[in-house]
Amino acid sequence: HPDVRCRLKECIMHLESDTQKVEDETLQ
Repeated sequence: HPDVRCRLKECIMHLESDTQKVEDETLQ
């Protein structure tokens, strides 16, 4: 189902942005 893949992609994007945030905070 296309909708599920789209939602999964969205979820992954959120996870990636969260990881990015954590990495940024760790660098500082």
